[in-house]
Amino acid sequence: MTIGKNIKTARKIAGMTQKELAEKLKTSQQNLAQYENDKRKPKLETLEKIASALGVRTAQLAPELVEISNVNLEVIHNMESLLRHLPEMNLPDKVKEMHRQTAINTIEKHQNELAEMNLLILSDAKQRKLLTDFLSLNDNGKQKAVEQVELLTKIPEYQGENNSDTAE
Repeated sequence: MTIGKNIKTARKIAGMTQKELAEKLKTSQQNLAQYENDKRKPKLETLEKIASALGVRTAQLAPELVEISNVNLEVIHNMESLLRHLPEMNLPDKVKEMHRQTAINTIEKHQNELAEMNLLILSDAKQRKLLTDFLSLNDNGKQKAVEQVELLTKIPEYQGENNSDTAE
């Protein structure tokens, strides 16, 4: 299904009219109708607002976000493979260095895109905040953050329902 059809379906499931959803989004009913009829494509920020208003995840309205993430993962994997095999390739050192730098830049670009997609796919504002803050840390900070979260998961007071059996 298209994004527009997904918005319309989610709106109907939520029991809302176009007018009600448009008011909630502070936009016109005509604008919302254009999204639902695929006459206009909402920006990602708008899509997030629509998803929030309907109580669904952004990825439910735009499943292609998951596909974009998969493509980014594949590109990262291919560039990492190139970096591993580059030293054994029969190429001049300057060419190897050029390919190495291109692979590193490509990996970084796709990791950033992947992080942005993951932020959109996450259903919860707290999860998005946690990931955003985590991504702003250097490698040492990321390691410390992982250690601290692991410690918190062992304290019953902080465990969610699905983690309560891990404290035993």
